[in-house]
This record gives sequence, C-alpha cells and structure tokens, in this order.
Amino acid sequence: MAEREWRVPPAQVAVKWAAALAVAALAALSAGDRQFLLLAGAAALGLAALALRDVLAPVRVAATRTRHR
Repeated sequence: MAEREWRVPPAQVAVKWAAALAVAALAALSAGDRQFLLLAGAAALGLAALALRDVLAPVRVAATRTRHR
C-alpha cells in the first residue's frame, strides 16, 4: 500500500520566519508609536505562530491507498 504525504516546503517556512523577524524589527524601531507597536507586535506573533506550526506539524495531508473488496 502506497502512502502519500504533502508537506510544507522548507522555503515557505523560512519566508514566514523572516517575515516575523522583519515585522518584529519594525515594531522595535517604532517604540514611540503605541498603536503601530501593538499592531506590528500582533502581526509578528501571528507570523511566528504560523511558522512554528509548520515546524511542529509539517505534514498537511496524508493519504493511504486502500483496496475495496
């Protein structure tokens, strides 16, 4: 029986981590503007959560072939 898995590409995970770091850096640079700091911090946490999910559970879909009788 053949099993198929569809995983998140490593390049996509790297882009998510880079985006999270870039938005976090923007948040750090704009410490004087509280609204931007809050929004950028929330965006950075969201992107980091998505990237962490891809690291912890890289397989999105898995299927096995079964035979009907």
